[in-house]
Amino acid sequence: MRRPILAALLSFGLGGPAQAALDDAVTALERYDYAFAYTEFLPLAERGDATAQYYLGHMYYYGLGVPADYVRAYEWMRRSAEQRDPDAETFLGDLFYAGEGVPQNYARAAYWYRRAAEQGHPYARYSLAFMQFYGEGLPEDPEEAMAVLHQLAEEGFPYAQRSLGYIHEYGEGVPRNLERALEWYRRAAEQGDVYALGSLGRIYGEGIGVARDLPQAYAWWNLAAARAGPGPNRDFAVRQRDMIAGQLSAARLAEAQAMAVAWFSGSDEAVARHSPDGRRSLARAAFRAAPRPPSELELESSGTGFVVSRANHVLTSHHVVEGCAEIRVTPAGGESARAEIVTVDPESDLALLRRPGNTTDHARFREGRGIRQGEGLVVLGFPLRGILASGVNVSTGVVSAVAGMGDDRRLIQISNPVQAGNSGGPVLDMSGNAIGVVTSKLDAMEIEAAIGDLPQNVNFATSRGAVFDFLEQSGVPIETTSSDRPMEVTEIVERARRFTVIVECWN
Repeated sequence: MRRPILAALLSFGLGGPAQAALDDAVTALERYDYAFAYTEFLPLAERGDATAQYYLGHMYYYGLGVPADYVRAYEWMRRSAEQRDPDAETFLGDLFYAGEGVPQNYARAAYWYRRAAEQGHPYARYSLAFMQFYGEGLPEDPEEAMAVLHQLAEEGFPYAQRSLGYIHEYGEGVPRNLERALEWYRRAAEQGDVYALGSLGRIYGEGIGVARDLPQAYAWWNLAAARAGPGPNRDFAVRQRDMIAGQLSAARLAEAQAMAVAWFSGSDEAVARHSPDGRRSLARAAFRAAPRPPSELELESSGTGFVVSRANHVLTSHHVVEGCAEIRVTPAGGESARAEIVTVDPESDLALLRRPGNTTDHARFREGRGIRQGEGLVVLGFPLRGILASGVNVSTGVVSAVAGMGDDRRLIQISNPVQAGNSGGPVLDMSGNAIGVVTSKLDAMEIEAAIGDLPQNVNFATSRGAVFDFLEQSGVPIETTSSDRPMEVTEIVERARRFTVIVECWN
């Protein structure tokens, strides 16, 4: 849920060359010329300019032209926030909420959000409502939180609009209402919100509560790709768009492209004219499920995943679901169900799926301190299906290193034995809380050929920080709990088997 780079921020007490330098730095940042932006921001920030301090914190947080460093990000944001920069105050709320650069502390997060909210900052008001909705650091009050979200949405704040779409689509605290979900997604999409644009592409591509409409799905994914900045979100939107394009005739593809052009013109009537039935607008589509032919797909491969929310979101590895025509998820001892892809991050090798319905059996993540070298770990998964036992497989080990190859902080190295099929499974600490996702193992034969020695049991997992970033950007609430009470491995396994699932790729 990180804020995008703002087009411009007000600068107080600047003028002449200083203001020009700030403007040049902001322009360079927006053009991805990070080295120049940093050299311009640094002297201004050291002289006390709050806007430059905010941007330096932003650059250190995301690793833009400098090594990512949450501690330095916090230091610059704090200096800016002490001058009552509302964007910096809000970002400090984010840092305390996630425990990045500082110990996780919901009360401190709420403190900084309130300071920014007092100045009318919409994201801060939204964040307080979000915490109130789930009772995180504030008394749980979904009714009051929904009132704030509706107020923000009516004021035109796209995060609130898209969140209302999500809440109504998945029935989070309210009865599921796909018509309301579509309406709110559309209102956010009209402001270029990438998540809302992609959600509309997913809804029409899958026929979720509406007649399946591939030209409309193509149009929305095309718009999402156009609006997203460089990175995994754009890459995913492009893949979805191109996959749908392969299913359209030349005439239907031209129709889809015309719909996207009509959307850019802001004319609902023009969009409706290009819609297949010509009579409905996107906001008032008929809610009827399209019939599906019997599946002729075959099982190609499988991996592991685990449920991470009450809305039945399943976290797994991107490579487990990449290129799948259909994905099916099966809990241990349960029934298989088709799952939809919500979002992916190929660079961090993460994918978020969703099974139908809601659940109370989901993982909680470790709160507070980060993982330490030598800590004990438990990994669950479904490796080598058809060879090993059909039930969930368990392995124990330790944190071998707190970074991956090349000191990649998105990964941790683990000693737990893993095999094909373990990918996407939960990595749990000795209190049963998730701290990562199994992602890969070192290719022993390739390393032996290179160095003449056979490596033993070198495996990796996506780190908690990378997972938190991914889930936040996907709009999924992260439930955390303390890891102060160690548990027996048997107790950890008994709990974890209820949220660990098989993920199947069908083609």
